[in-house]
Amino acid sequence: LSEAGEWGKELLTHELTHIAQLYPYSSTGYAILRNIFGSIISPNLLMPNWWKEGMAVEIETQLSNQGRTRSYLQDAQVRSYVTKNRLNEFDLSQINEALVSWPYSNRQYFFGSMIMSQLAKEKKVNSIGKLVSEQSYVLPYILSSPLEETLNKDYSTLYRETLEAYQTNSAKQIAALNTVPTSVLTPINSDLLMSKSVQINNSGNLLGFIATTDMKTELQIYRKNPHSNQFVQVELN
Repeated sequence: LSEAGEWGKELLTHELTHIAQLYPYSSTGYAILRNIFGSIISPNLLMPNWWKEGMAVEIETQLSNQGRTRSYLQDAQVRSYVTKNRLNEFDLSQINEALVSWPYSNRQYFFGSMIMSQLAKEKKVNSIGKLVSEQSYVLPYILSSPLEETLNKDYSTLYRETLEAYQTNSAKQIAALNTVPTSVLTPINSDLLMSKSVQINNSGNLLGFIATTDMKTELQIYRKNPHSNQFVQVELN
């Protein structure tokens, strides 16, 4: 939520997008099954997680003044991949999984939103609604034909072009950042897997957050060294 502009609006928009994308059914066969089994018969429900979550993240961005697709965190994450030459490391099947590597379960939201953002840039944002409608006609697990109707290309092509576009944009950001003097950095525990609720006290000399290291969750406190302006971890009893 730290990257949200109006977090309540963006959260509501994200979840309402799921209702709008998952509820439609457009063929007679689906209508018959829906009358028997209810709303569990939803062809779009079986779409990949990157399709569902990426679309919701893109719509939350389009209908707000912030959203994750245009967040500083998203840009920084892309730059980290580009710097390590790893942006092309995952294929479409892998971005659908919560792999035991960074960014873990956020992978579906991250790469999915990039794909949907690229789709919106090429065909305007209302093309996403058309894609949802087209997908609700076809049998489950048939991915490419609705996109080909909308964009005249398959998802593999769109994904490759998406990564190329983000690679180019990120390279420009990195070049611009390299012209700015770097800040003094403080090494943080290298075993840190996750952190949340990061806070600095009013005087600016204490940094605290909830940290997860080696499946152990604990409070970590860092104190600023007044001579070096670097933070040093404080041992807690």
